[in-house]
Amino acid sequence: MPPLVVADRVAACLRELSIGAAYDHRDAICRAELDDLTRFNIRLFGDNDDIILELQRRSGSSLTFHNAAQIILLSAKGRHPKNPIPKGCSPCWSLRAAKYRCCHESKAGEEGRRVSEDGSIEGSIRGGDLAMVDCLLRKNMLDARLLAMESLRYLTDENSSGADTSTAVAQVILCGSDEQSVNIRDALFSLVVNGTLDNDGCNRCPCDCGIIDDKYNHAMHETALVVLANALGILLKDGRKDPGKLVCCSEATQELLVALCEDIADAEEKPTDAYQALRCMFELVQTSNSAKLDAKSRGVLTLIEAMQGSGICHHRLMEEELKKTEEILR
Repeated sequence: MPPLVVADRVAACLRELSIGAAYDHRDAICRAELDDLTRFNIRLFGDNDDIILELQRRSGSSLTFHNAAQIILLSAKGRHPKNPIPKGCSPCWSLRAAKYRCCHESKAGEEGRRVSEDGSIEGSIRGGDLAMVDCLLRKNMLDARLLAMESLRYLTDENSSGADTSTAVAQVILCGSDEQSVNIRDALFSLVVNGTLDNDGCNRCPCDCGIIDDKYNHAMHETALVVLANALGILLKDGRKDPGKLVCCSEATQELLVALCEDIADAEEKPTDAYQALRCMFELVQTSNSAKLDAKSRGVLTLIEAMQGSGICHHRLMEEELKKTEEILR
């Protein structure tokens, strides 16, 4: 079988499964990323008349990688499995975070317990899950902060946490006015806009600090994009909320749009970031005329048209987001 046929089958499979794929022609490698941020590399090797397809997991869930690898390998052989890739299991982050646990007599915890006495979901998450997220974000350790963002990701996912819980979490982190909500929202926006938090006080290894920081900050930035897209999608559904109120002020909206445009423009190298940024962009521009006008003035429509014409979009869901956003902006 010609190598080009196998490569085309693999590329078509990645596109259909909406797996982010960045192709490095110089090193002859495809760097793929699943929606749960599981990363793996794909290579083709020749062995006399045989073709070897190698998939190597680099980080993330072993379960989702295994299922994706099975589907890709079958597709490379010309078979077309119908089973989708199962979603990764939500991490038991409350157990993993035990060593970072805040003092249970903290003010946030006390307020949360008082509010939750009425049995409300919002009161419960304020005193439980979000109290822990807030606690972890205040730590000076990168892994603690990443754990906080991963937790937010699952808490704002309707499939993982349920519609009631995800809506309550989105309401608190984007519309809340107490200290806990503001701290989480500031961290979320900082990661989306600046791609980093203040890590000057982190407990780091004296060597390769820059590499470690970049790795964690990139992971947190990606996760923050997912959280923001999830939360905006939940609260802006059916015109429930005004985006201007969600991000506090028009200046914050402008900063978000600038950052989202940068991520979208980098779709060839970082397709997963671009897809999540498009999700955020669509939610903002479809419900806010000011955000729509601002996006058009920044050349988002031209950028989208260029992406569609260049052929760099290898992601089915990204193509759908591009079309939806283009329709809104026209």
